[in-house]
Formats: sequence, C-alpha cells, structure tokens
Amino acid sequence: MKFNERTVLSEDLKHFGAIWHFVRHKKIAGLIGRMDGKRVLDMGCGIGLLDFLILDKEVVGLDVNVKAVKEAKRIARLLESKVNGTWSFIVADMHCLPLRERFDAIVVSEVLEHLEDDMQALKYTLQFLEKDGFLVIAFPNKLRLSSRQIVTLKHGKMFMHSDHIREYTVEDVCRFSRFLSLKMKHLGGSYLDFPLFRIFDGAFYAFRKIGCSTLLDILVSVYAAMYRLYESFWSMLEKLFWHHAFYIIAVLQKPPNDQVREYPNTP
Repeated sequence: MKFNERTVLSEDLKHFGAIWHFVRHKKIAGLIGRMDGKRVLDMGCGIGLLDFLILDKEVVGLDVNVKAVKEAKRIARLLESKVNGTWSFIVADMHCLPLRERFDAIVVSEVLEHLEDDMQALKYTLQFLEKDGFLVIAFPNKLRLSSRQIVTLKHGKMFMHSDHIREYTVEDVCRFSRFLSLKMKHLGGSYLDFPLFRIFDGAFYAFRKIGCSTLLDILVSVYAAMYRLYESFWSMLEKLFWHHAFYIIAVLQKPPNDQVREYPNTP
C-alpha cells in the first residue's frame, strides 16, 4: 500500500473507525484518475481523505466545517513532501462558493443526503463545471444489504446515519441525469459489506478509549492486509451485486453546449 493510501486509511480509521469510507474514496479516486483535465473540486471534502488519493491533479477541497478544513491542511502538510499531490482547502458553503474558475471534475460525495434541496444544490454546482466536464456523485444506497441485516434477519429501512434527510436508489441517479440534461458515463456501487471487516470493529472502540498509537498502527496493518483480500476477491461479488452496496457512485457528464435544463418542482 502506497504512503498516501496508508495515511488515508490510518486517518479514516482514527476519525471514523470504519474502512468503508476508504473503499469508496479509492473507487472515486480511481475514476477521477482516468479522466482528462487537471482541476478537481471536492464539494464537502471533510478532512480531505478522498482528495489525498487523487494524485497528479490540482485538487481544491471545500467544506463548511472550519475544524475539518484545518485537519485537512494538517494532513496535506504531512503528505506534500512524500507524494506528488497538489491540494488546497477552503472554508465555504457549497450554496455560495467563493470561486470564479471552472473545474474539469467536481465531486459531491456523501453530501446530498444532508441537504434540503439536493437538486438545486447540484444545479448551482454545475455552474463551476467546464463544458464536457464530469460530475461525480456518491451517496448512501437505500437498498444496501449489510451482514448485520442477514444475521439478525432485519430488513426494515434504516438510514445509515441519523443526520441523513434522505437516502437514494439507482432510479434517483437517473432522475438527476434526466432533469439536469447530463449524460450518464458510469453507474455502480461501492462497498458490498465484507464480514471480515466487521470482526475487528470492536478493536477500534477499544482504541478510541485507550488512544494508543501503537495499537492504531497494528490495526492499520491488519486492515491493509484485509483490504488486499477485499480487492482481489470480494470486489468481484461487489461488481455482481452492486445494487446492494453501501454507496451508489455515478459519473455524469455536462453537455458541450453548457446548458443545464430547469427541473420541475416535485414533492
């Protein structure tokens, strides 16, 4: 595992105690790495963990949380001398961006489910996307299937987090594409629940109580090894059953005429 990947995994586990964020970040970073253009905007970047996996591009991370942006800048200083990445972070509200330039790709990952008017937020975001540029969106899958559900035989609808206003299905992505006149370039899922990761969840609760850096290093090494298993084996199942993964990821392309269709007011 590369230095920036291990650092991101370590920070992800330290802050959130879960690896599925890392899995999603890796998939999105891989998609962006194959895109043309150099400038990337990450809307709602948090502490920048996705951004640090994007190399050889100019990445601007934006978040309304001052503490998160400060933490992102700390991690950036740690990485800049080690890997070829260019990152900058700004404190700003995505509904009122302090930007003039346009970007070749814009990422909106795990943001829309927190917003009252998700469609209007996307429409505003597209003003900062170049013609033929790519909009990458990722959000929690309403139809996800977890190992915990299988074991307990509970299939009731539950939001992934209490802060979510809504969660989404594949049909919602098609609705975004249709109403905003965007071309669908990629549609898939990320993180089909891996039971082996669940076994070590309790260890992170212990780490958070103890706060031992040595324990964190050991756990990062264990999870890095398990991630290699995930990539080589479990990801094949993810490709088959992506409709039930934790996250839906879509890449939408802006039309060359730079026109975005108005959308009707829907309940």
